[in-house]
Amino acid sequence: MARGIRAARTSGLAFLAALCAAVPAAADTPSCAPHCAPPTAPNVINALTPTLSSTALQSMTSGLDNHFNSMWFEMNFAARTLQTGLSIIELQNALQQAQVKMMQLEAEENRSLSQQLLDQIRLQAEKEALQLQINGLQLQIMTLQQGSSVSSQHGSMGSSNAGSKGLHFAPTGNAVPDNSPWRDPAVARALGYAGSPGLLGTPSVTSPLSPWSAWTETTYSGFTRSGPASTSGHAGVVTGGLDYRVSQPLIVGVMLGYEDQKFDTTFNGGYLRGSGPTVAPYASWQVFAPVTLNVSAGRGFLDYSMSDGSGVGNYDARRDFVSASLVGNWQSGPWRFTPRANYYYARENHDAYTDSNGAAVGASTIKVGQASAGPEVGYSIIAPGGAWVAEPFAFGALDCNTINQPGIIGINGIVVTDSKCGGRAGGGVKGTAGTLSGLVGASYNSIGRSDQSAWSLQAVIQMRF
Repeated sequence: MARGIRAARTSGLAFLAALCAAVPAAADTPSCAPHCAPPTAPNVINALTPTLSSTALQSMTSGLDNHFNSMWFEMNFAARTLQTGLSIIELQNALQQAQVKMMQLEAEENRSLSQQLLDQIRLQAEKEALQLQINGLQLQIMTLQQGSSVSSQHGSMGSSNAGSKGLHFAPTGNAVPDNSPWRDPAVARALGYAGSPGLLGTPSVTSPLSPWSAWTETTYSGFTRSGPASTSGHAGVVTGGLDYRVSQPLIVGVMLGYEDQKFDTTFNGGYLRGSGPTVAPYASWQVFAPVTLNVSAGRGFLDYSMSDGSGVGNYDARRDFVSASLVGNWQSGPWRFTPRANYYYARENHDAYTDSNGAAVGASTIKVGQASAGPEVGYSIIAPGGAWVAEPFAFGALDCNTINQPGIIGINGIVVTDSKCGGRAGGGVKGTAGTLSGLVGASYNSIGRSDQSAWSLQAVIQMRF
């Protein structure tokens, strides 16, 4: 860029006037004064590249966070479902097993009329306990059939069936005789679904979800800026990933992405285009139950083409980036509250090139950094039996650039610098059914940013296998 400007100066006033003529003059400005420098190619590139990079990086980090939020939500929901019964069918199987055991006890009681009084008391006590269990299971089945969530409305059957009396329908301690039917695996399994605490033989609750997951997200964004540096354009970003849950608190995977961005710099009759793939490994670590840390790092291989209204140039670039998000998930009944803080940093190395006018443009490096923070709120609607979950949600975020960017020299030499901070707000619906889950949403991304209007549409789908 500097060499191009020096060449322009040494070519005389005629060449300078020709360059200035490339900028549309205002109605009351018939000629370009010597101080009215034209918007040169490198200046437009350096000023618009951060916008392209931020659009892509925001889409990619948002896609990762959406995926991880859905994964942790499904795991937590599955765990809650297992604690009170995976389905009506399994609860009915547990009920059948308990009823069979009841019949066995009644037969044993009939054969034991001559036993000592203590044995009879033991049998009667165990019968009463099993009857309470049967009542609890029947109540749970009725609750699920009526379309209510057992975990959010009734809790464990011990509290809903006998909580008013302070009783449990199953032993709550480990002092259970070896010959007690409470040690029977079938009864213990049934009681595990019924939620009795501390029972010997109760199976541990583990997630039935496959450790493998694949996902993809598509984001389409529009951008318009008015004023002396008027610009309009759109961007399409497609990302996808494959990950593996190494352990309960750790997920690792790799993401592939492709972006196609087109911006028209209408103030000078030019344009800037960028496209190319990105690859990035990522990980999510559940620091503790409500909070996860999502990290990723990668490289994009980009192909740019540009015009300043006069010359045309093409060049390659490489974008290296890192991203980290700290996300919390708190549930209260059907309500979910998810605060999120994110930061990403990127550095783009642009190759040197020569434009169609023969001007040599040297290699350059562009740096981009942005910090974001804001809450998301969702409300879960659970189908009868937990067959599916739908969750309308809304979010807001404050985005602030952490690295100063050069301004664009617009019409009449006015320098336009983008706002350092701005807000985003949006919402949509998330859904989960079986091994599939998805999201559709929209957002407005230019709250508080002067002379700008930006918005995004997104769709996500993921599958466990």
